[in-house]
Amino acid sequence: MNAVALRAELAVADYLAAANWSASGAGTPTCLTSYSRGLYDDPDDQDVMPNFPRLVVSTNSARPMQRTDLTCEIEIAVELQLSADDTDEAAVLTTVQVLDNRILPLFDDAGASALDAAANDASGPFTAQFAAPLDFGASSISNRSRTFTRTFTLFCSATI
Repeated sequence: MNAVALRAELAVADYLAAANWSASGAGTPTCLTSYSRGLYDDPDDQDVMPNFPRLVVSTNSARPMQRTDLTCEIEIAVELQLSADDTDEAAVLTTVQVLDNRILPLFDDAGASALDAAANDASGPFTAQFAAPLDFGASSISNRSRTFTRTFTLFCSATI
């Protein structure tokens, strides 16, 4: 379906990267797609993740709505990763709040259109029809990081 899942990841990552993170106690996160690991010029850094904080946007599923339509139902996960050693509770709370406040407007009428990309975009056109929340409560600690995951469904299409 024209790599719509990958385009959805990129659209959400770009949207979050453009956010104002000045109220975040942990600073501005690096926004990554699930497929961006290893995209560094230096071969020594190709398997290294950026420093904390970081956001990793991934798709859990992509379901075509009709065989003749390019619209797909995409389940997207946004994982906020903070240092388990260096991030205090106040910084965690403000950073998670900034993330939530940035995602919530996508669920408003026509809010998902903030993810749209024009036909002349380097990655190609992308259209987001609407979004609906799934889970805003997942959290864990692993690999020296605290993770907070927000998942939502996005109905969208990517054309050639």
